[in-house]
Amino acid sequence: MITITIEDMQRDFLTYFREVRSGARLVIVEANRPVAEIKPFTEAADAREGADRESELKRLDAAIDDLYVELRDLATQADSRSRIEQKTAELRSLQDRAAELMEERAMTRLSFDRTEGDHILARATALLKR
Repeated sequence: MITITIEDMQRDFLTYFREVRSGARLVIVEANRPVAEIKPFTEAADAREGADRESELKRLDAAIDDLYVELRDLATQADSRSRIEQKTAELRSLQDRAAELMEERAMTRLSFDRTEGDHILARATALLKR
């Protein structure tokens, strides 16, 4: 792994390009913090990343479904405000991660049905306002 700044990259792009082509990974830093990585493209790695992303999406989809059910059940219980808040935060976090993954694979539609989930989330939010 080679660590460089954007200025290094701009100054000597061809040299760094050759390094990557020969198998090196470049980490570009700004103020000593990594901001980007450039690595050689391999079809096997790309396929593996895609499979990992799909696997994580399926796991998130199942977890989101479970949280929708929990929120629906909690919405019927009078003393569940703190649990509703916790589960709502978990749900939003999972939805955000799923959206990131979907964006990574350049899709605009989420693979899970958010309509019912959004309805349940709205009911839970209404309960919290009481």
